[in-house]
Amino acid sequence: ATDAIATSSLSIPFLADTRRPAVRIVQRYPLRVWVSEPAKLTLRFGSRSLTYAAAAAGTVRVPNAPRIGIVRAVAWDPAGNTSIPASKR
Repeated sequence: ATDAIATSSLSIPFLADTRRPAVRIVQRYPLRVWVSEPAKLTLRFGSRSLTYAAAAAGTVRVPNAPRIGIVRAVAWDPAGNTSIPASKR
Protein backbone atom coordinates (compact mmCIF):
# COMPACT_ATOMS: atom_id res chain seq x y z
CA ALA A 1 0.00 0.00 0.00
CA THR A 2 1.25 3.44 -0.84
CA ASP A 3 0.04 6.82 0.38
CA ALA A 4 1.49 10.33 0.58
CA ILE A 5 3.59 9.48 3.63
CA ALA A 6 5.02 5.98 3.08
CA THR A 7 4.88 2.65 1.32
CA SER A 8 4.28 -0.52 3.27
CA SER A 9 3.99 -4.16 2.34
CA LEU A 10 2.96 -7.29 4.13
CA SER A 11 3.78 -10.86 3.17
CA ILE A 12 2.23 -13.98 4.60
CA PRO A 13 3.81 -17.39 4.03
CA PHE A 14 1.53 -19.85 2.26
CA LEU A 15 2.02 -23.58 1.91
CA ALA A 16 -0.32 -25.75 -0.13
CA ASP A 17 -0.49 -29.49 0.49
CA THR A 18 -2.14 -31.23 -2.43
CA ARG A 19 -0.44 -34.61 -2.04
CA ARG A 20 -2.40 -37.48 -0.55
CA PRO A 21 -0.70 -39.50 2.18
CA ALA A 22 0.28 -43.10 1.49
CA VAL A 23 -0.67 -45.90 3.87
CA ARG A 24 0.36 -49.55 3.96
CA ILE A 25 -0.40 -52.30 6.46
CA VAL A 26 2.96 -53.85 7.30
CA GLN A 27 1.83 -56.51 9.79
CA ARG A 28 -1.65 -57.70 10.76
CA TYR A 29 -1.06 -58.76 14.35
CA PRO A 30 0.22 -56.92 16.24
CA LEU A 31 -1.06 -54.26 13.84
CA ARG A 32 1.71 -52.15 12.31
CA VAL A 33 0.88 -49.49 9.74
CA TRP A 34 3.28 -47.41 7.63
CA VAL A 35 2.32 -43.82 6.75
CA SER A 36 4.20 -41.41 4.49
CA GLU A 37 3.50 -38.35 6.67
CA PRO A 38 1.88 -37.48 10.01
CA ALA A 39 -1.79 -38.41 9.73
CA LYS A 40 -4.92 -39.53 11.51
CA LEU A 41 -5.60 -43.20 10.77
CA THR A 42 -9.12 -44.55 10.53
CA LEU A 43 -9.14 -48.33 10.88
CA ARG A 44 -12.12 -50.61 10.24
CA PHE A 45 -12.44 -54.15 11.55
CA GLY A 46 -15.74 -55.47 10.18
CA SER A 47 -18.35 -53.30 11.89
CA ARG A 48 -15.90 -51.82 14.43
CA SER A 49 -13.79 -48.75 13.80
CA LEU A 50 -10.80 -47.23 15.56
CA THR A 51 -8.90 -43.96 15.07
CA TYR A 52 -5.23 -43.48 15.80
CA ALA A 53 -2.98 -40.43 15.41
CA ALA A 54 0.35 -41.15 13.73
CA ALA A 55 2.53 -38.27 14.96
CA ALA A 56 5.34 -38.85 12.44
CA ALA A 57 6.01 -40.56 9.14
CA GLY A 58 7.08 -44.20 9.32
CA THR A 59 5.79 -47.40 10.89
CA VAL A 60 3.48 -47.13 13.89
CA ARG A 61 2.14 -49.88 16.13
CA VAL A 62 -1.60 -49.56 16.72
CA PRO A 63 -2.60 -50.83 20.17
CA ASN A 64 -5.93 -52.52 20.94
CA ALA A 65 -6.51 -53.71 17.37
CA PRO A 66 -8.72 -56.81 17.25
CA ARG A 67 -7.38 -59.93 15.54
CA ILE A 68 -10.57 -60.84 13.70
CA GLY A 69 -11.40 -60.28 10.04
CA ILE A 70 -9.99 -57.91 7.49
CA VAL A 71 -8.53 -54.57 8.55
CA ARG A 72 -9.00 -51.52 6.31
CA ALA A 73 -6.87 -48.40 6.88
CA VAL A 74 -7.29 -44.85 5.57
CA ALA A 75 -4.97 -41.95 6.44
CA TRP A 76 -6.03 -38.28 6.69
CA ASP A 77 -3.30 -35.62 6.74
CA PRO A 78 -3.70 -32.24 8.52
CA ALA A 79 -4.58 -30.56 5.19
CA GLY A 80 -7.56 -32.91 4.78
CA ASN A 81 -6.12 -35.10 2.01
CA THR A 82 -7.24 -38.74 2.12
CA SER A 83 -5.11 -41.76 1.24
CA ILE A 84 -6.09 -44.65 -0.95
CA PRO A 85 -7.43 -47.36 1.42
CA ALA A 86 -5.20 -50.30 2.32
CA SER A 87 -6.52 -53.63 3.58
CA LYS A 88 -5.13 -56.89 4.87
CA ARG A 89 -6.58 -60.15 6.14
